[in-house]
Amino acid sequence: MRKTIEIDENFKPVNILDDMKKGDEVMIPYERKRMNAIKMAVSRKNRDYRLMNRKSVIDIAYRVSKVANEGYITVKRMA
Repeated sequence: MRKTIEIDENFKPVNILDDMKKGDEVMIPYERKRMNAIKMAVSRKNRDYRLMNRKSVIDIAYRVSKVANEGYITVKRMA
């Protein structure tokens, strides 16, 4: 499912990632600081996912892209 997220004072990247299910795609308005925060949260989530032995070392659960949709950060849950 594809969703666009509205940014408000309660926005937290970790909450967005926790609510995602396999195959979900979330679009968040682009901002450089926000992109870095989301990339770090995704990196931690992927690391935790691998440490729980759900995936092999090279596989990832989440992907982040800023070029998939112009003006948006796109986060996709793979597994």
